[in-house]
Amino acid sequence: MSYGTAHALEEFQRSLLYAILCRGLPVEDIAVARSTEVFWFELADYVAYVVARACMRRWQGTAPDLDPGALGKAFWVGNQPGGNLFCDRCEGIPWEKFGGWPGTAAVAAELVQ
Repeated sequence: MSYGTAHALEEFQRSLLYAILCRGLPVEDIAVARSTEVFWFELADYVAYVVARACMRRWQGTAPDLDPGALGKAFWVGNQPGGNLFCDRCEGIPWEKFGGWPGTAAVAAELVQ
């Protein structure tokens, strides 16, 4: 563990949040694993790619070539346009909960300006 990480951990252990989250138990050192070592990492990479690709295609105003809904139900957490947090479990990306983001290419063009 580097000095910066160790120092940050010591500071975090002095906070009330540490007592709540960790119940005062010591935190193990972080173990770094290559993504090819664990099947779940590969699966998470694939799901992230499918969702990112669907977002990109929606931003471009074209139909998605990979449908996140085909992966089954997923648990979505995000911010609504008013700043409220939402949680939803459904098939596909719940665009309406995100305020339709980005909606159409016209909305994306407004974001760029």
